[in-house]
Amino acid sequence: MNTIKMNKRYKSRRHNLGQNIRTSITPVVVPGRFIPTFISISIIYLISVAFSIVNAQTVIEENEVEGKWTLSKSPYVVQQDIEIPAGSELAIEAGTEVLFTGKYKLTVKGKLVAEGTEELPIIFSVPDSITEKKNMWMGIKLTTNTSDTSKLAWCNIMNVDATGSSIENSLGGALAVIDYHYLKMEYVDITKNTALLGAGVYIKNSTAKLEYCKINNNTAISEGGGIYVSGSELMLKNSLITNNTAFNTGGGISSSKMEGYWFNNIISDNKAKFGAGLAFKEDKSTLINNTISNNEAEINGGAVHMKNSSTRFINSIFWGNYAPGKENQGYLFQKSNPTFWYCNIQGGSEGFEVFSGYGSYIEETLYSLDEDPRFITNDTLYYGLDEMSPCVDAGLSMLDDIDLPASDNSGRYRINNDVIDMGANEYGASLLPEFIKELEEEESLQEDANLQLVTFPNPSDGEFRVVITEAEDSEYSLRVNAANGYGMFNKDIYRSGSVTVVSVNMDASPGIYVLTLTNSKGRIVKESKVMVKGKAYTSKYNY
Repeated sequence: MNTIKMNKRYKSRRHNLGQNIRTSITPVVVPGRFIPTFISISIIYLISVAFSIVNAQTVIEENEVEGKWTLSKSPYVVQQDIEIPAGSELAIEAGTEVLFTGKYKLTVKGKLVAEGTEELPIIFSVPDSITEKKNMWMGIKLTTNTSDTSKLAWCNIMNVDATGSSIENSLGGALAVIDYHYLKMEYVDITKNTALLGAGVYIKNSTAKLEYCKINNNTAISEGGGIYVSGSELMLKNSLITNNTAFNTGGGISSSKMEGYWFNNIISDNKAKFGAGLAFKEDKSTLINNTISNNEAEINGGAVHMKNSSTRFINSIFWGNYAPGKENQGYLFQKSNPTFWYCNIQGGSEGFEVFSGYGSYIEETLYSLDEDPRFITNDTLYYGLDEMSPCVDAGLSMLDDIDLPASDNSGRYRINNDVIDMGANEYGASLLPEFIKELEEEESLQEDANLQLVTFPNPSDGEFRVVITEAEDSEYSLRVNAANGYGMFNKDIYRSGSVTVVSVNMDASPGIYVLTLTNSKGRIVKESKVMVKGKAYTSKYNY
């Protein structure tokens, strides 16, 4: 099976705690030899810095925590259960390490903001001296909050063992999100964690967004080796769910009672008894441009196991999954009736075992393939497509009421050559510029809180109007870009009244186009999308 190069485990970073040390020192004289003063100062300075580096740590002595944890006082050593109380906030600075010395957990009833960087991630783990699972920590538990938003970015969360304790504590390994208002995660690596359910992440009755996350090498005693989610609103985008194990169902993800949207994810090399890649129960989610590959089930459902579910799969690839027997892609049970549009399925509909005695059947298979996707993997691309792949330009680009992400799993343009590919990665696309990534950042769109940007008609034939209302500034710039970043329209706007109308007329191919409104400071304040429908969609294949 394929393996993936995960981010290296970042070793402890100790930084200078005394940048501005004032030293008074006399020249050093040795008989027959002169040692310059600057060398003597350097030697003593280095010795003092080395001493500070070795001893730099902060022991957390209170049960309740808030405020700010900084890199200069890192690592923070936790020797008991700690909690962010309701109404309080804990911010953690980039590069900080939080080390738990035993079976302790961080409970979040308030707000946690841990924002690292690619160069300086935030580490949640145990000291190197702890190697036995029975002494690992218990993870982060976000719970009982109806208003706060917590954010984790560029964090590594590892070495949790939440088994062998109460049922409540064993739900969720690295993260448990229960009855929590909103958790946003970006570029978070979750690895080497164990729990009863959701060894990587457990989400119940909550709202969460996971983007560009890596959830790998986690083990669930029951369900959801990577993720367990139930009765929640989950936006899962551009993430890797790989090499996880569940001893029962859902090696990669176990999902129940959901109606979410998942885009551009790679679910690969996971293992379980049932549904090695995905397991759905009473589920109505929509999965768009996902690659489900090389998962291995002990009994049935190599790629997916479904129970009483009507999940939709669009532009997705099911390939190389294994279960005993010829029907190795999926298992449909108890009134399950999934839909497949523009998918590449190994074995076609025959690749799914249908337990018809309980009313299960495949609702629809529209314009789907059964051809080798010709995956390629290198240092910058995982489960990409080569130029001869039948999945290139074979997807469905125009989806009513669904906004496709601007980027694919590897951070490249999601649509290349005007037609989207099947699977998580787009062939031949270049990296997405930062300004388009900003469009998908909620925080960057709030400067004009009441501003409205409306396009009509939408869809259009390339000629439409943009209506701007409740604007705070007097000068704006409106641009329209194709999904591949090509500029189609640009106009400076000088607002004179409460309502401004801009006419746009583009000679544009069918597809999704991004409207961006920036203020006089050059800050993006609003974005929208418009669908252009020209001639009927024509695939490169004759079905």
